[in-house]
Amino acid sequence: MRMDRKEFYRELLEAYQKELPDYIIQTYEGMRENIGRQKGIGIGKEGKEDLLILYPDELYQEYMDGCDLSSIIQGSVFLIRAYLDHFHPMADGGKHFEQFKESIIYRLMNYEKNQEMLKTMPHIRILDLAVIFCLVSHLDHDEMDLFLITRENMDHWNVTQEQLEACARENTRRMLPPVLQKAGSMVPQSQKNLDLYFITNQSQSYGSAVMLYPGFLQSVAEELGDDLYILPLSVHLCAVVPAGESTEKDLITAVRRLNEDQTLKREFYLSSNIYRYVKKEDELYMVEGE
Repeated sequence: MRMDRKEFYRELLEAYQKELPDYIIQTYEGMRENIGRQKGIGIGKEGKEDLLILYPDELYQEYMDGCDLSSIIQGSVFLIRAYLDHFHPMADGGKHFEQFKESIIYRLMNYEKNQEMLKTMPHIRILDLAVIFCLVSHLDHDEMDLFLITRENMDHWNVTQEQLEACARENTRRMLPPVLQKAGSMVPQSQKNLDLYFITNQSQSYGSAVMLYPGFLQSVAEELGDDLYILPLSVHLCAVVPAGESTEKDLITAVRRLNEDQTLKREFYLSSNIYRYVKKEDELYMVEGE
């Protein structure tokens, strides 16, 4: 008989305390993107302020799908040690901004759903979105690990938001070049008549930010010969449709149906609105539904 979520959480916490005696293991209430406050497990080293926060939901789903508990524990313990000892940006204390500045990028999140979380983070509001700043701790083809930068980190480094913005503008496109791809066979049957494209970055992680790359939407609009509608499918991916191909109402309906689909993880949600890029003005506008 399988454990319920509460029992699984307790077993996991006790296992981590046993298998990781050189770390501080504690229950922790953190903020999750688009979700809000949620209980998790905080893991860190003595004397270090920064914790790795784990939310056991995905591990519990693996367990319910038939994975053995001991395998889940062994695998996650290995990853925890590797991350905190090697990949975590604060593994060596993280005192010097100079060692990080070439790895700072920006990405997007929904503004309205993350207001409490954003109080602790430097950010810029654009339309219904927030531009936030991150450290890339690991980047390898289609795999990327990010560390969200907080105001506490800024104080620790003695840097301003303007310095973060300058670094992110310099690094994001260099580290994560934009990609424009014809949707082809991936177009849903109901949208087969649309000339649909996808935009993301080369890692396909948090690729919605490419819509902010200077000159990128303009180059796409030039290639497609029209203004653009941008459909935020997730934080990782947006769809692009030439403005003359469909109505705003139909496109908004398509985005909202996608967001109601339970297969889209809540933390990947970006927006229920769409955006219009006007080529002549080189400007991005939000199109709100009723």
